[in-house]
Amino acid sequence: MNNDYESVILGYGEISIGTTPIGMTRENGQFTVQRTYHQIKRNGAKGIDKGSMILDEERAKLKFSFLELSKENLVKVFPGLVDESGKVSPTFEIKDTDYQDITWTGKTKKGDAIKIELKNAFNQSNIDWALIEKDEIKQEVEFEATYDGTTKPYSITYGTIGG
Repeated sequence: MNNDYESVILGYGEISIGTTPIGMTRENGQFTVQRTYHQIKRNGAKGIDKGSMILDEERAKLKFSFLELSKENLVKVFPGLVDESGKVSPTFEIKDTDYQDITWTGKTKKGDAIKIELKNAFNQSNIDWALIEKDEIKQEVEFEATYDGTTKPYSITYGTIGG
């Protein structure tokens, strides 16, 4: 049995929107790629034929909770919000700037860098704050990468990570 723990990816990392870190997080994050397949079926098949599977859909998501609920973070994270001289309010309008590049940067036990990137990601989460005595407000969000026809919606980079 091989017990090479060096390539284990540690769960803690930094989450950024564009090139700006989101700040303090709690329960850090969860990266998910949901895939939907279908099989081309034929008469006489005894099961799934090799080569008969089609990838229909792939949805990459990054979910995390953050604690720094500044007006800048709210406007950056939630589509259709605007900062009007310190007052955050809805615009009811989705703009191209509401699609963000989201990055989780972490490392393996050995110390090698790993980076998960979602391109043109969109947050459909609601503002939801539990106002509990002796606890901090945390905001959970889930960004989903979108396709623009030219860019791959997500990537996982191992090793040397440049700007």
